[in-house]
Amino acid sequence: MNAIIGWQADRPLVLASGSKTRQAMLAALEIPLEIARPDLDEVTISERLLAEGCSVAGIARALAQEKALAVSQCFPDRYVLAADQTLECQGKLFMKAATPPELRAKLEQLAGQKHSLWSAAILVRNAEVLWSGVEKAQMQMLPFSSAFLDDYLKARGEAMLHSVGGYEIEGFGPMLFSSIEGQHATILGMPLMSLLGGMRELGLIRSC
Repeated sequence: MNAIIGWQADRPLVLASGSKTRQAMLAALEIPLEIARPDLDEVTISERLLAEGCSVAGIARALAQEKALAVSQCFPDRYVLAADQTLECQGKLFMKAATPPELRAKLEQLAGQKHSLWSAAILVRNAEVLWSGVEKAQMQMLPFSSAFLDDYLKARGEAMLHSVGGYEIEGFGPMLFSSIEGQHATILGMPLMSLLGGMRELGLIRSC
């Protein structure tokens, strides 16, 4: 790592996420990482927040904060980053599918519709929120036939259970869409440009 242009803190960033995609994004920037995956019931938390009238974007931020604060308790004096992503279609929150049949039902609802992805990130230290950001991407999904969906699920179904949308934007993923609006990193699950701006303000990475 070249500390002249990279990470300026004396200890690695604690990433409160098991996401390989988020890890890869930060590693590509030569930010040293220590991984600590939080153990939270995201479905229960999301349902409670919805009942309280929280927006889908607000739920992404709240989930990221819950993760960051939970991990921060185990890493005193360390910078902890957490992120989360939610999906909104026609005013409804969509959660990750737990089974292939749930994944099919979700994709059938999203087919032909425009949906929004909200990606949030939170930086904390000693359980104090130092920075937070939320970014939006909009995805116009093509209508597709049952035969197409059968083939897609046969090829990618099991691997897509980790994705809030039931797809990846890498590889075959763009074949599902007629248009995409938003930053690539936001679609992947991290408001990266906003995050880097926050890190510069905090002195965690060097300003240009």
